[in-house]
This record gives sequence, structure tokens and C-alpha cells, in this order.
Amino acid sequence: MNTVIKQRWLGRDPSRLHHNAGHPPGEMNIRTEMIVRGSNDIRERIACALCATTQSVVVERYGYNTSKLAVCCSGAWKGKRLFAKILLADPYPVPPRFRAPWEAPSRNSVPVRAITEQIDAEWNMTLKMLRLSGGHSVPVPMGRSLAARTIVWEEAGGIPLVRALKWSGWRSSVAKAGAEALLKAGNWLRGVHDASQAGMEVVEARDLIQTVIESSRQKQDDAGHYEGVASKILEGWLTKRAAGDSLKVPVALTHGDFCLSNLLWNTADKQLAVIDFELSGSRPTYYDLFALVADLRAMLLNPLIPKSVIHLWEESFWQGYGATPTDLLEFVKALALARVFYYHFSRLLTRRERKGLIGGINAQLYRTFLEGRVITQRLDLPPDFARSDRK
Repeated sequence: MNTVIKQRWLGRDPSRLHHNAGHPPGEMNIRTEMIVRGSNDIRERIACALCATTQSVVVERYGYNTSKLAVCCSGAWKGKRLFAKILLADPYPVPPRFRAPWEAPSRNSVPVRAITEQIDAEWNMTLKMLRLSGGHSVPVPMGRSLAARTIVWEEAGGIPLVRALKWSGWRSSVAKAGAEALLKAGNWLRGVHDASQAGMEVVEARDLIQTVIESSRQKQDDAGHYEGVASKILEGWLTKRAAGDSLKVPVALTHGDFCLSNLLWNTADKQLAVIDFELSGSRPTYYDLFALVADLRAMLLNPLIPKSVIHLWEESFWQGYGATPTDLLEFVKALALARVFYYHFSRLLTRRERKGLIGGINAQLYRTFLEGRVITQRLDLPPDFARSDRK
């Protein structure tokens, strides 16, 4: 395999990329050790996964996934729409997307799986989610091949909700449709959690929050300020509690990356599709709740997305998820709001290293002219939560 994939979507050479998968420099540095030779190679790999002839497979478009560690393809086979994923790296990195503030990011190592383990994990978790959800909203797996490093599913129709939310400012119909989608997403997630619940776990909240406080105190720069705000938000939640320093949370099978980009909505058919189960596993259920709400709260940083729409979508999600203990509900909300600071605002400080000079300039302009108003007017926090030094 000496030639590179003929990029229709991104026009970049995968053999020359060190991949950071959205992480700051030093957290992840994985080189893909395989390259794909264009559409014919892709057809052969998909055909291998389907035990079909190459001529029967149609590939319409292809390109990198977000992490640039896999090639994703859309096409058809025997009249069925398909989506295929070809894994490029072995071992395959699987870093968690939504780390809690007391979970320090790994700067020296990244969790990895052998390519065979990764394919098995995605395949088996898709089947398990299909069973737990009663066959609803999960694309059916069609075939896999360890030799071809390829998994094929039925194509999920619709658009990612993260894209729909960005359109909602100028299309009210999209805002309404998204609320309906989040209602179904909450209901789907509750069904999976209830069907797989395996006991309870005690979360020692005070100890975890104290870890965040101590970490922020050790930093005297802007990163320390943002972590300090995150700890204040979590302390505020803890202070309001009357039930002690710990809370019990159900343990169940979680999606692991239950965010807007992995929820697709087909407006015409009013169908929800939930995708991407590579991080699924048994965890406290607050992890999925935190991921979805944190993703929504992060959208408040974009002044072009109506605040009212974000709140509507969040309310719809909770309505769909159903009855939730107040202490768990408030814990998730506090954790999601804290993430805006310890993750998203902190990433502004490293944007130049990750995105180049223009990205760094844009980040500095945002911090200078927008950050304070976003904190007070969109996050509804007091002015003292903003930086006093606006340089």
C-alpha cells in the first residue's frame, strides 16, 4: 500500500499526519501506519466485510473521521444504504471524550486497543445496544473484517444534532425539530440505562471536588483561574446539598460519548439514530448525562446560537430521560457548567499551538471582547467569575 487515499472530502495525506484527535499538544501523538489506496481499495475492503463481490459495492464518498484515525465511507450494496469505517491505526487510541475535572488528562500515554479488539468492541457494543434498546435508533451492523480493518453498518439517515443546533439561529423549524429529537434521545438513553442497570455506586463528591480545588491552587496562570472557577461551581453545588458529601448513582451500560455529534435526526420520518459505540462500557449513569448536558452548555459559548434554543433542548432531554433524583440532576448540571471552564475556556489558551497563528489571534479576540459577556449573560454567572485582567 504505497499510494494515498484520494481525498474527496479533506484533501490531506493520511500518511503524513500526526493525530491529536482534538487534544492539546503532548496528550496524544499517534501516527497512522496504514494508508488506503482510493475508492477501489475502499470497495474491496467493504466487500470483504460483507462477503460480497467488489463489483456489487458502490462507494459514493469517503474521508477522515473527526480524529483522522479512520476513513469513513457512504455508499450502497444490494439496494441498501451503508456506512463503513476503515481503521488506520494499530494499536487504535480510544481516549475518553468527556473527562471529569478530577481526571487529569494523560500527557504521556493514551489508552489503546489492538485493532482486532477495537473492531470487536464496536461490533459487539452495537449489537448489545440494539438488544437493550429494543432495536430502536441503532443502525444495524452489516458486516466486519479484521483483515480489512473494516466495519459496515446500515447508513443512519438524518443530520447530526450539533449541526442542527448551529442552524437554529436562523431556522426556527430546526430548533423545534431538535427539541423533539432530544426528547427521544433522553427516552432512548433511559431505556438502555434501565435495561442494563447493575447496582449502585457511591460517588464521594467532596473528595473529588477537593482534588479539583487543590489542582487549581497550584496554578497561578489563566489556566488556574479557569480551574478555580470550575471548583467554585462544584463547591457551590456541594454547599447547597443537605444529604451529605456523597451520592448514590446507578451503574449501567453507558454510551460513553453521548453527545450531539453522535445523535442524528431525520426530520421527515421523525427518526432518531444513535451512533458510535466505541467508548461504551459499564459506568455510573451520570457519565452519559454529563456528556450530553456538557455538550449543550458548551454551545452557550457561541453567541450566534440562541440561548433559548439551548435551554429548550436541554429541558426536552431531561423530559425524555424521565424522573431523576434531584441530587443527581444538580450534580450533572454543575459538572457540565464546570466543564465549560476547565475544558473549553482552557483550550483557548492552547489554540495557537493547535490551530496556528490565526487560531491564536481569534482565541485572544474572543477572550478580550466576548468572554466576560458570555460568562455573565449566557452562562448566568456573577461578574466575579470572569477574569479581572482583560488583556
